[in-house]
Amino acid sequence: MPRIPMPAVPYASTAVRPDWADLPADLRTAITARLGAPVTWATTAGGGFTRGFAAVLDTADGQRAFVKAASLSGQRHLTDWYAREMAVTAALPTAVPAARPQWTLTAAGYYVICLDAIEGRMPGLPWEPADLDAALAAWAVAAQALRQPPDELVAVGLPRSPR
Repeated sequence: MPRIPMPAVPYASTAVRPDWADLPADLRTAITARLGAPVTWATTAGGGFTRGFAAVLDTADGQRAFVKAASLSGQRHLTDWYAREMAVTAALPTAVPAARPQWTLTAAGYYVICLDAIEGRMPGLPWEPADLDAALAAWAVAAQALRQPPDELVAVGLPRSPR
């Protein structure tokens, strides 16, 4: 088997993202108010494809939430992507193993989305058989659940796969 070269960038850290403390204070206050309890810990997502804020936030009342935020002026393309992400995830059948949307917020010049925080990790390279098995099992469940996409998902405008 030929050796597959590793990526030049750290595999689990593909985006440079702001940390919770880097967000404007009034935005942090608005997010905290929407969460309903003070944020006690923030774990910034290292992976991803954007420079928008993305982190799992832990609150004083034991809540965990995955929150993303982008500037309405400087990152308008991200705000559009985040809005689309919320529309798509809201329309997914419950059988699809995916984070569920909780709420959106516009505050302090930012668009914010909140989804369920899901336990997980980035598989190492090369993938271990258990990681591949878990990913393939999740994709099989999603493929079966989306075999006949619900009308709500079709209405979002996702293209159909060729059969």
